[in-house]
Amino acid sequence: MKNKFIFFLFLFIFTIIKANIIIMYFDYPSYFYKDQNENPAGFLYELVEQIFNEAEIEHTYEYLPPKRILKQLESGEEKYMISFGFFYTKERAEYADFSLPIYSDKNAGVLVKKSNYEKFKNYTTIIDFFSDITLTMGSILGGSTGDYLESLKNQYNPNTVVTKEFSQITKLLYSGRIDYIIESPETWMSRIIQSGDDPDNFEFIFLSDTPKGE
Repeated sequence: MKNKFIFFLFLFIFTIIKANIIIMYFDYPSYFYKDQNENPAGFLYELVEQIFNEAEIEHTYEYLPPKRILKQLESGEEKYMISFGFFYTKERAEYADFSLPIYSDKNAGVLVKKSNYEKFKNYTTIIDFFSDITLTMGSILGGSTGDYLESLKNQYNPNTVVTKEFSQITKLLYSGRIDYIIESPETWMSRIIQSGDDPDNFEFIFLSDTPKGE
């Protein structure tokens, strides 16, 4: 079965709910993030807000790192705690239920430092990047790119540096300590700006072998 590069509403199955639902979220601009007033924002947040308001389900939001969110869901200690914006993986499906997709992401690509762009002009697939043992990929702790890309990571085992925040990863990319980040065409520019960096210092490369959301 074809794996899908899709955002899901990540939730447990509810019947008639009278309790307040806690919706956990993290920073992934422009999908969802905490704004300067400490409030949730982003176009996917607005979609989730619309869904819960139309269903007349009471809810509040709690900002947490993605790995902490997954641990909270896996523990099952709070049954009215949910999240959104996570890719479906077999491992996550062992402890949580996924809804039908509420948004289909575009094909993933990679973000590189603009001054290195010519070096990668013949790289057209994610396998080109993963199979080059001279390169180092940046990744965020607790993040996942979906079953298909995760399986390729396991197969090729690319050199990887893991950070906790996107702002840290862009600084590593600009400094040359890492060579590329797997990113979405919808988000990379706003994520760079929110991190306090200049988008003109980076270049997005579209790839031919990353799956498209459906």
